[in-house]
Amino acid sequence: MILQWKDHFLSWDPASFNGTEVIRVPYKDIWYPDVILHNTADSNYELGILNTNAKIKYTGEVQLASHAFFQSTCDVNTFWYPFDQQDCQLVFASWTHTTDEVELVMGKADLSEYSPHPEYYLEDFYSVTTQVHDPCCLKPFTFVTYHLQLQRRTMFAVFFFILPGAVVNTCALMTFMLPAESGEKVSLATNALLAMMVFLMSMTQEIPPTESVPLIGRYYGGCILMLGINIVTSVFSLRCHYHSSSPVPGALSAVGRFMGRVLLVSPGKDLKKMWDDDYHSKVNSVKRRDSKVKVVQVEPPGTPGRTKASSMADEYHRRSLDALEGIHHLLANREDKTTEDSATAASPHGQEWRYLCLVLDRFFFVASVVVFAVFNLAVLMSSPHSQEFIYCPNGPGTCPADWDADRVGAMVDSGKGTGTESGHHANTHAEGSIKGPVIGTDGRYYGIIDP
Repeated sequence: MILQWKDHFLSWDPASFNGTEVIRVPYKDIWYPDVILHNTADSNYELGILNTNAKIKYTGEVQLASHAFFQSTCDVNTFWYPFDQQDCQLVFASWTHTTDEVELVMGKADLSEYSPHPEYYLEDFYSVTTQVHDPCCLKPFTFVTYHLQLQRRTMFAVFFFILPGAVVNTCALMTFMLPAESGEKVSLATNALLAMMVFLMSMTQEIPPTESVPLIGRYYGGCILMLGINIVTSVFSLRCHYHSSSPVPGALSAVGRFMGRVLLVSPGKDLKKMWDDDYHSKVNSVKRRDSKVKVVQVEPPGTPGRTKASSMADEYHRRSLDALEGIHHLLANREDKTTEDSATAASPHGQEWRYLCLVLDRFFFVASVVVFAVFNLAVLMSSPHSQEFIYCPNGPGTCPADWDADRVGAMVDSGKGTGTESGHHANTHAEGSIKGPVIGTDGRYYGIIDP
């Protein structure tokens, strides 16, 4: 931080002092302005400023170069996080001298020594002067405010927050492509919802609590809402798939046929034949496969004319026949159950409900894809801020016609500064060259900084 002013009591004639034009004295031995950072956030403010000597020119111009480490407060607005832009301010003013005593004149906002930040992109750095009334005094104070306009770099947030949410949502869309018989429709959507909750909890640790919900929070809230609707529609679709006890209502059947033609869902041959024949009556019975049972007639033992060996053989055949009949009844019951299930699934009502389930899945898939695409584009393009370097050394609107902001911005972001010759400050200090004062003790002494 460089302060320059003119003190008429510190001027002399170089010819009377062996041609001496510049001297260096301890800064505490002369008067110096009590300019401080008003919005400091450092409890040990004085420990962050190192002053050694003040350079005095024979004309009375004084320069005090301080090695300063400032920590200031900044009102961070996270409404558009992670596409947010911040305007942090450094407010400098005299603590006890009003404008009539000390008037601050802003100098250039120099970026020649700026080091790029990994999280923020510096868009602009400029200063403005204002007159502020303090409750202590009747006359105003001169405030010089340096504005640092910062734009958050979005690649980190997009790669670690936006992209995982988009991938999870895309996987959840595959729920509508799974067949109902797989039994994984609801479980896939539920797992996607749990994964989205994990990313939401991870994201909340990166930003502080605020009054408004950040953009990333609204994004994840919308994703969770879409996943919840996904689960509800999947359950409804499964309900339609396994519902075959009653015929499809006429209005619902007509809507299903129309939506099927629009969404290119073709019905089965049997269902199409049923529609072509206008067959909508209720089927009360299902044909079962006839099973033929061979009946063996066994004469009771003790019949006259039969030997003992014949009686034993007949008993063996009778018992064998009883066992075979038991196995036959068991298999017949199992076959009847399987046949009943197959007949239910193959019934006209079951086929129509299954077709309606396919139409619903196709409709929900198309609607979800459209909503998902529009929602993501709306989130990614909703922020009013963009990354643009608009820095001018002397303030906004003061850049010359040949000022190449893109080239200067690339140099600043790469750590090369603004093209100012390295070590210029040191050379200026060594030579004792003061181009112009910043603070005038007479209240009307203006100058230009040439750092």
